[in-house]
Amino acid sequence: EFRVLLVEDNEHYVHLTQRAFEKAKVTANLHHVDNGKKCLGFLRREPPYSTVPVPDVSKNRNTY
Repeated sequence: EFRVLLVEDNEHYVHLTQRAFEKAKVTANLHHVDNGKKCLGFLRREPPYSTVPVPDVSKNRNTY
């Protein structure tokens, strides 16, 4: 399962992304914020994001 942070201010695109994950049968823990400031707070785990999991940012080198 992937942990994904989606930074998007358009709710329509958020919904499309969720649907695309579902259609592709990708199991992902999708978190959403609507701007860059919230994104940085999320990544730094600042309140109100202090208990959220950190998104995956590493690549699995065995996939090439």
